Parts: sequence; C-alpha cells; structure tokens
Amino acid sequence: QHDDTRKTLLVTNWDGDNVHGSFVWSGDEAGAVCIWDAQTGCCLRRTRTAYQRRVCSMAATRHTAGHVWVGCQGGVICTFDTRTFELWGILAGHTQDVLAIARVGSNMWTAAGHVVWVWDNCESSDPQVKKELNCFGKDILSLLASRSGLFVLCGSIAGFVVLDALSCDTLAVGSVAEGITQVVEVSRWGGAEGADSKVGGEGSEVWCIHGNSVLGCWDSRTFSSGQCKHLGHGKVSCLTALHNGEVWSGGDDGSVCVWNAKNKRVIRGLRGRGAPVSSMVAVENHLLGVLTVWVAHFDGKVDVWVASELSAEHVQKAHNVRNEWRARREDLGLIRDLRFILTLAVP
Repeated sequence: QHDDTRKTLLVTNWDGDNVHGSFVWSGDEAGAVCIWDAQTGCCLRRTRTAYQRRVCSMAATRHTAGHVWVGCQGGVICTFDTRTFELWGILAGHTQDVLAIARVGSNMWTAAGHVVWVWDNCESSDPQVKKELNCFGKDILSLLASRSGLFVLCGSIAGFVVLDALSCDTLAVGSVAEGITQVVEVSRWGGAEGADSKVGGEGSEVWCIHGNSVLGCWDSRTFSSGQCKHLGHGKVSCLTALHNGEVWSGGDDGSVCVWNAKNKRVIRGLRGRGAPVSSMVAVENHLLGVLTVWVAHFDGKVDVWVASELSAEHVQKAHNVRNEWRARREDLGLIRDLRFILTLAVP
C-alpha cells in the first residue's frame, strides 16, 4: 500500500532467466516508487523520484535488464536501474508533465503537452533527443507502440495521430468527441484477408478510452473512423490486454469488467473495493502457474486477481522458478507467504 494514490504499474524482468514479469513497479502522486516481487507480492524496495515529483508515466527500455523511465510532474524524467533499483539519472527539458512514455524499438518516446521527443542512446548515462515532433496541436495523453514495431499511436485530447515508428511520418489521423486517455493493442482472431492497409498491422485491434467514459476500438490496419465501435458506457479509467484473449477495464466505482476481445462482450464482472481503479497490469505467476492481473486503486491499495491458468509450456517452467526463488529469497530477505497472491483477492 502506498501513502498516496498509485498512478501507474509496470512489469520488468529479472536479469538471470526468462521469467516473465519478475518485478512490478508502481508510482504515486507523492513521488514514491515501489518495486514488488511479481511472484509473491513482497515489496523489495521503496524509493522516490528526484525532488519527490508526482509520477505520471512509466516505461522500460527493454524486456530484461535495463532501465525504467519514470515521467514526472513538471517535465522531469527519472531513470532507474532495473537490477539495483537505484536512481540512474535525471533527464530535464520538458516543460510540462510527462504524461506518456513508450519504448519504440531501441528508442524511447516521451510526451509532454503537445510535444513528443524521440530519445536515442537510452541505455547510456546520457540519452539524447534525436527528434522533436510538434505536429499535434493538442496535448498528448497516451502513447502506444505496436508490437509489430511499425507504428506509434499518439492519443490526444482531440483524437489520435498514427506515426511511422521509423520515419515518424503521419500514417493516419482521427478525431473523437473526447480525449483518448489510454490505448492498448489487442490480438485479433480471424482478421479479413487482403484488407486495405495504411499501417501494415499484424491482425490486431487498438482499444482505447474516450475521455474516461467510453471504450472504442479500431482495426490497426486501417484506422478508419467508421470502424470505431463503442463497446460500453460508464466511467472507465484504465485498460489492460491479456494474452489469453481478454481485455480488462477498470471503472471509477472500483469495479472491473472482463471482456472477450473477439466478440466484444463482457464475460465477467468483478466487485471492486469502492475506490476508483487507477492502473492495471497483467503478470505471469510461474510459482503458481497462473496469469494474474494487478489492479491498483486510488486509495493506494492493489488487488491481485487470478485471470486464468498458464499453458502447459509455462507451467513446466514453474519448478525451475521455484528453485530459483528459494535460492534468492534469503538474499532479498523475504519471508512473505506465497499464498498472498491468491488470498489478496480471488474472483
């Protein structure tokens, strides 16, 4: 539990094996950053951003050992080492809150106000801004880098702009009645063959939140406004996509809806604790052989829900992961019961 509102959650991996989701990073409005063991729920480290600036966004420079970039109030970006959890550097230059960060290939994209910066040498102690994008006109609220590595979607208070990930050329532009506060990419099943492709997608959809009120989705290959589908109404505050074909949405009443991404229907509703949901992230728990979803609330607490069992391939890794955990738990000084992740909140 944080002392203040937990604003964002991020999963990084441990440098030593291919355990997916070894750590969960969280930040709050008081500038606190906590690193949790994703397998047990134990808090490994508590630290703070430079000048105790409010945490607005997070992204990791790569899947394994690297750095976590934390976008803060006032335009400051703090970088942390994912192995030592120490503050690595402070990047200044933005003049407004850094509301969105995304890793695009080997580069990092940061958005503050209506300006997006593309950073190079992200793993070094001295990253450099190699390009400034100032073609949006409206404040950027969210960034999404496609899994294909072909495009970046910039959601703003007026709509969205899709940019080529390499050249930064504009591929598509769309408008919505309210701002796009969060965007996730969802795998798509049975996509139409031979569809006209502006972006060259991989058979996926982009789900977004319109001004905290409506869910919508676009085909990632065309982004035509006619394909926007309103999937539900109500105060929706955050989204996360799971690899098992589900999309989870959190509301300002603390409730969570589980969607079938294929037929766009709610398949399950989860009762919340009452406090609005601020962030969600999916985490594979190899100790228990389950896929979990961490749901953060504005009261600073986190519920951990069991979404589904992992595949047989993933479960086979569990034995090695347990042995690895036993070997390093003494070094980390952890004594928390492994049942925590199940007893915290089970649907």
